[in-house]
Amino acid sequence: MIKTILDGNLFRKSISSLILCLIISSAESAINVITPLPVNVTKCEGDSLLLNISLTSDNIVDFVWKRNGSVVGMNSSSFVLPIASIADTGTYTCEIKEQVTGATNIQSCHVTINLKPNIITHPSGSLSPLCEGRNLNLSANVQNATMVWRRNNIVLSTGSMTYNKLGVTIADTGAYTVLAKALVGCKDTITNAFNFDVKRRAFIIDTPKGAKLRDASLMSHVMRIKVGGDGPFAYQWYKDGIPISGANTDSFKIYSFTSALDSGAYRVIVNTTLPCLDTLRSRLLLVEPTLCPILLKQTDTLLNACMGGPALMEVSALGVYKYQWYKVSNTGIQDSLEGAIYNRFIIANADSTTAGFYNLIITKDPSVQGDCQEKDLFKRIKVVLNPRQEVTMQPLPNENCSAPSHTMMVRGKHATGYQWYKNGVIIPGATDSNYTISPLTNSPDEYRAHVRNIYCTDEPSKTVLVRQINPSNAVRLAISDKLGLMQQCTDNLGWTYYAHEGNKQELLFAIKKNGNNIVFSPDIRFTNGFIKELEPVAPEKKVVLMGLRMFTINTLDTVKMPYSVRFFYNEGPSEKGLFLSTIQSRKNVLERTNEFSTDLPLDQLSFVVSTQESMTSPLILSQTKAPISFPYQVVNDKEMGTLNSVAYVQINNLVSSKGGGTFYFHYNRKAGSGISDVKNANFELFPVPSDGRMTLKIKEASKSDIQIKVIDLLGKEVKQITINKFETTKDIDCSELPIGNYILHLDNGSEQVNKKMTIAR
Repeated sequence: MIKTILDGNLFRKSISSLILCLIISSAESAINVITPLPVNVTKCEGDSLLLNISLTSDNIVDFVWKRNGSVVGMNSSSFVLPIASIADTGTYTCEIKEQVTGATNIQSCHVTINLKPNIITHPSGSLSPLCEGRNLNLSANVQNATMVWRRNNIVLSTGSMTYNKLGVTIADTGAYTVLAKALVGCKDTITNAFNFDVKRRAFIIDTPKGAKLRDASLMSHVMRIKVGGDGPFAYQWYKDGIPISGANTDSFKIYSFTSALDSGAYRVIVNTTLPCLDTLRSRLLLVEPTLCPILLKQTDTLLNACMGGPALMEVSALGVYKYQWYKVSNTGIQDSLEGAIYNRFIIANADSTTAGFYNLIITKDPSVQGDCQEKDLFKRIKVVLNPRQEVTMQPLPNENCSAPSHTMMVRGKHATGYQWYKNGVIIPGATDSNYTISPLTNSPDEYRAHVRNIYCTDEPSKTVLVRQINPSNAVRLAISDKLGLMQQCTDNLGWTYYAHEGNKQELLFAIKKNGNNIVFSPDIRFTNGFIKELEPVAPEKKVVLMGLRMFTINTLDTVKMPYSVRFFYNEGPSEKGLFLSTIQSRKNVLERTNEFSTDLPLDQLSFVVSTQESMTSPLILSQTKAPISFPYQVVNDKEMGTLNSVAYVQINNLVSSKGGGTFYFHYNRKAGSGISDVKNANFELFPVPSDGRMTLKIKEASKSDIQIKVIDLLGKEVKQITINKFETTKDIDCSELPIGNYILHLDNGSEQVNKKMTIAR
């Protein structure tokens, strides 16, 4: 075993050394500068200077600030100068030292302090305003900055204490300033503005003119000068070199020329004030008497005329002995116009021969000596012919009876404008080709548009009636013939109502077009209550009784789809009573009319629709035998009703291209073997519609062969078929015909019947 003996003194010394080493070791932490000083800083005198350092350290540090090696601050991480001066320029350092370790960090920054701009004098030197053409000279003085001359903030020059402009113009007007462009760190500054104005020199635009005037003819003459430039202007008129008292305006007028007083040489002198002080002198103007003709006024040398309208050319003159108008040809030859020997020449109706040049020769009195040069008085006139405007699209009334608003349109060829009128009164501001009425009311207002051309009189459009209308309140009964009824409006159920031109508020007829885009113009006619018996051509008794009313549906278009009509009549005693009393009278006179019924219900009446001819009294009167000799259709598809307390018959599914009908029409027969036009006809056609192949079933055999004609809606016969009188079923093939509606007309020699046939594929 080995033993170690430690010296007590040695142990104590070792512990002290160890503690010292530990203290020294714990204090050796570095200075960490987070925000150092900038390398360079530039400031303007009078500004504040702040230098700042941020750092981290585990020990207490000391700060020493120096400028150019001299201490200027201690014990702070910041150095502040509230007001910097030029003397503060230099190199600044900050020595950072840890108290325990003695570690040191030195920061350095160069600081420059510049002088701020100083305005010594503001721009001045020239007068304002100056007359154009003069020179502008301005000067200013600025220290510690670069001088920049500007006009209205636009740079003119740089670096000079003066600004000079030779021969100023209006463009040089403005506010002149100097921008003092400061050194780095300082702010620019601007001088006061020198407001400079330039006046234009005076100049003559129009010079006054002299004249030759007729003595003692109450002639007047105005001499006028027009001056440009900047005034104010002072005027003075002279006659024969002598100032005219009170003649101090831009014009001078001679009233009622008298040679002794007013003849002479005239001149006007115009003066301006500072800065230009101009003096303008007009040329001498001679005012002198003459015995030659004098032209006071004439039509413009370019005259626009309208095709078909008037063209007027005229002059106003004095001392004229004779006038003669001429038409100038393309070769320059003048042809005198017969009878055109007055100061006014009128072409009543301009046409293609009107266009061209016209001249007028004014002849002096033969007693006047010398050459008066009449040809030089008149300037020839060129007449240009313009086409007259035409209305190419007429305004239309509202199609919907209850429309809330309505837009009308008008168009015109060669039109330059439009103007709308309401009830004959102009509508202010309504000058477009379209005009909208909103909202529509029950008021029946008439509208029209005038299509305009600046060279022609207005061309008015048709007048249309625009209003909301309720057919339930507007239906009326026609009490006399009304031809060519006009379409008014269509209700929500598709019924289009018609009225007479004389009273468009009374709706007298209705058509349900059912897809036909056609303009109808129905006629309503009266037969004055006559009743006509037709002689039967078969053993059974057949008569046709004609009543009071008829209608005709007029159209130039082809009716393609079946349509319906509403025919209004008087169900009261005035018509029904007349009809029934007529039947009763014939019943009492003629034995063969005993089977007539005077209490026939209206809903049992039948109606005839003509397929080709208008229903008129002569047409009915020409019928002598039954059945009727023209193509017709007995209508069974009908309804009876009232509208606005007026009775109507509604006839449905008409297929004729022209339709006519009568009220109080009855086709009556005694039971027999012929073909019947009553509701239970003696045949059945099926299928309907078909592809053209159908079957005709005959319930009772006919005494004669049946001739069948297939007729299209234009009334043209397109096919014939014969059925033997003993046949009860017949196949009919019309498949070669185009799709559409046709009339199947059957005739057994004693009776006729029509049946609608529709081909659809």
